[in-house]
Amino acid sequence: MEKDEKMRLQAIRQAGIKYKQISLWMTAAMALAILFSCRISAQCDDIIAQVVNPLIVSAIFSLVASTAYGEAWKAVAKSSPANLAKFYLAALVLKLMAGTLVFLIYVLVCDRQNILGFTVIFVLFYVMLLVFDCIYFARVEKKSRLS
Repeated sequence: MEKDEKMRLQAIRQAGIKYKQISLWMTAAMALAILFSCRISAQCDDIIAQVVNPLIVSAIFSLVASTAYGEAWKAVAKSSPANLAKFYLAALVLKLMAGTLVFLIYVLVCDRQNILGFTVIFVLFYVMLLVFDCIYFARVEKKSRLS
C-alpha cells in the first residue's frame, strides 16, 4: 500500500511540474505570437502603449495564475483527491474574480484610450489558460484516476 501511495505522490508531483512547464511555454508562445502579428500587420505605430503594456500585464497574470493553480492543485491532489471536483470549480471562480480585478485595475490605472487592445490581449491569454487547464487536468484525471 505504501508503494502505491509513493507512486501516486510521484505522479502528482510530475503532473504539477509538467503543468507549470507547459503553461510557461504557452504563455511565452502567446506573447511572441501577439508581438509577431502586431509587427506583421504594421498597425502598431506606438507599440509600447498598444501592445507591450497589455502584453506584460496579461503574461504576468497568466504566469501567476497558472503557478498558483498548479500549486493548489498539487496540494489538494495530495491531501484529498476526492475533493478535486470542488477544487476545479472553486479555482475557476477565483481565477475569474482575479482576472476581473486585474482588468478593472488596468482600466482604472493605465491607458484608457487602449482599453479595447488590452481587452483583446487579456481575453486571449485568459481563454488560452482556461482551455489548457481544462484539457490538461482532464487528461491527468483520466490517466491516473486521482479522484
